[in-house]
Amino acid sequence: ASVWMHIMENIFHVKREAALESMRLITLFYSVSIIISAYLIFRHFGLKGKALYIPLIITSFHPCFTYLAALINNDALAWAFTMGALLCSLKWYNEPSMKNILKIAVCIGLGMMSKLSAALIALPIAQLFLIVFLRNFKISWKKVLGQFIAFGSICVPLGMWFPLRGLIRWTS
Repeated sequence: ASVWMHIMENIFHVKREAALESMRLITLFYSVSIIISAYLIFRHFGLKGKALYIPLIITSFHPCFTYLAALINNDALAWAFTMGALLCSLKWYNEPSMKNILKIAVCIGLGMMSKLSAALIALPIAQLFLIVFLRNFKISWKKVLGQFIAFGSICVPLGMWFPLRGLIRWTS
């Protein structure tokens, strides 16, 4: 938001009040990205025709996304990263690769960095990780365990640096 304000005021010479109002475009972008992620999730499950369009219309016109687009806070960003983590988890389940699990780690980490409640997606994803680990235990448990270690080494520092910074800064 501060970068947006700097661009609007210093580059486009927009007055502060108008620049503040234009910040809603950022949350609108996040809200639209949630709907695009929902579309990709529906397509991942092979929905076509009416089976695709009806849930997509319900998702697109749901009032919560209108409210999220109008609020100038971090809720829409946390939802966008949560939906991204869900989409990446579905892709990782089909193809457990390092690239796919790192995408999940970045989405959850950035979601937690924007709002800690985004960590709620970690519990269902952890169950998914356990299912894949048990399914591949005899074949490649070392490979999957290595992916879990890489996931934790990206997700935890990315998601927890800001809360820890605040804890250290404001309790000392």
